[in-house]
Amino acid sequence: MSVKDIIKLACVFLNKQELIETNVFDETLRDPTEEEQKEVDMLLRCLNLIVGEISCDYLPLINQENVTVSNKTIEFPTLSLTLLEVLSVRDKFGKLVKFKLFPNRVELPNGEYSVEYSYIPDSLTLDDQMYSFYGKVPDRVFAYGIAMEYSLLSSLFDEMEIWQTRFRDALKIAVTKHGEKRLPKRGWF
Repeated sequence: MSVKDIIKLACVFLNKQELIETNVFDETLRDPTEEEQKEVDMLLRCLNLIVGEISCDYLPLINQENVTVSNKTIEFPTLSLTLLEVLSVRDKFGKLVKFKLFPNRVELPNGEYSVEYSYIPDSLTLDDQMYSFYGKVPDRVFAYGIAMEYSLLSSLFDEMEIWQTRFRDALKIAVTKHGEKRLPKRGWF
């Protein structure tokens, strides 16, 4: 789903029909006023806050990257994404390699490695597609989160509590493992 679709759903939750009726969401409609554009920008900032919260606290986004170490260090800025946590380092044969972690680098012997790490996602724009979070987080959860953050920033604390409860409950269900459930075999007493 696109970022626009999720923000549009959040507008429905927040009863912001006037924003839905602009060309932000449908190019055949009118241009938004300056105030409406500010609200759309605020909703986008709220979405980025929620995506950051989910990726840092609930469902880390994982990347695996091949790197060549020549001076016994991997500087974090040289990785393609913003590092959150190094999960593992493997040599070219797939064996785990011990490494020493520093605030801005990883130290390990020279060679070629595969680094698996969680990362902080880049900020989304209105034209982007949403992060899928492994298909676990439904679009309405993002919209609940946007509504929660928007209500907080607008000092609507009663509404914020309602959206926070919905967001947290739906997110808890989304991250819970939904696997096959097996019942014990029937037997005689």
